[in-house]
Amino acid sequence: MIDLSRTVSMENAQKSLRKLIEDARQNRTPYVLTRFGKPQALLVSIEEYEDLLEELAFLSNPAHLARIAEARTAYLAGEGGDYEKLRSELLKGKSGNA
Repeated sequence: MIDLSRTVSMENAQKSLRKLIEDARQNRTPYVLTRFGKPQALLVSIEEYEDLLEELAFLSNPAHLARIAEARTAYLAGEGGDYEKLRSELLKGKSGNA
C-alpha cells in the first residue's frame, strides 16, 4: 500500500522538484502534491507506477482472483502450499498463458 502521508504544496514541489523525484525514484517515496491544501496529483517513481498497473491487471483477471480465493480457502482449512511453485505458475501465465 502506498503511504500517502507525505504531502507537498505545488509551490514547494516546484522549488525542490529534483529532490522529490530522486527520493521517489530511489526510495519509492510517493508525494501528494497539494494546492490550497487540497490534493491535486501524486508523484511516484515510474517503477512504482508500473507495479501499480501490473497489480491492477493481475487483480482484474478473473482467473487470478479464482486462484486467490482457492488459496485462501485452502489456507483457512489449514492446508499449506508452495509459494515459489505458485509464483512460478502465475508468472508463466502472465507471459501469455493466462
